Amino acid sequence: METAQEPGLIVVGAGHAGSELALAARQYGWKGPISLLGEEDWLPYQRPPLSKAWLAGQADDDSLTLRPLDAYQTAGITLRRGVRLAEIDRAAHEIVLAHGERVPYRKLALCTGGRPRPLACPGLDAAAPPANLFYLRTKADAEGIRQALRPGARVVVIGAGYVGLEVAASARKLGAEVAVLEAQPRVLARVAGEAVSRFYQQVHEAAGVNILTGTTAESVNVAGDRITGVCCTGGRVLPADVVVAGLGMLPNIEAAQTAGLADGEGIAVDSCSVTVDPDIVAAGDCRVQ
Repeated sequence: METAQEPGLIVVGAGHAGSELALAARQYGWKGPISLLGEEDWLPYQRPPLSKAWLAGQADDDSLTLRPLDAYQTAGITLRRGVRLAEIDRAAHEIVLAHGERVPYRKLALCTGGRPRPLACPGLDAAAPPANLFYLRTKADAEGIRQALRPGARVVVIGAGYVGLEVAASARKLGAEVAVLEAQPRVLARVAGEAVSRFYQQVHEAAGVNILTGTTAESVNVAGDRITGVCCTGGRVLPADVVVAGLGMLPNIEAAQTAGLADGEGIAVDSCSVTVDPDIVAAGDCRVQ
């Protein structure tokens, strides 16, 4: 499928980075067309409240939305939702979308973000993930978790980073029984010092969260399409109605890698966020510097 339009600035990724980049480009003098492309059907929204206010039922679509639709319209930004980048044709100065459309660009901004690192252990079939195994990155992910949480539900959170601990706290407030597994010897080990780790662990344990450090999910027991138990280091089995894996992110860089813009760590940029191609910049979770 082909389309003809004036080449302009295309921003791929309608998260926080992409939304703000598109608006800033217009604010600081970009005169040509600007298109903001996102895979989700929502207006660009905040992600941090998903693990807290959204799960607790204290946030709605309006409170998550970064900017109202008329902000993009006023800035002359074409917002395209439900489209996915498949290929970057640097020689032709075009991107190719998953449905085959080719879109020309003068400048391209890659703000493609990342996706949750999948849980991989014996008992799981990647082709048929259990219905009660959840990750948290999108609004749809958060809504799935919220619908699964209920008083008395046995929730196992794998990973004691910020997302895992916030999900654990929200689940406890909703009356669930919560256990958190962390392979490291302390919570938040990758992002905080020992004193901060101790503080947060004490806060969560005081709220009734069972935190098991130095513990991994060795395998899972599955019945039908649901995980019924998580088998931990040392042979302990935790019964599970809901399992949430918070194991970090993988950058969405496949198209950039094929185009020679990225390695396995992310899209490499300089101090001005420019890639090895002077007509392509990158921002947000997909880039490395």
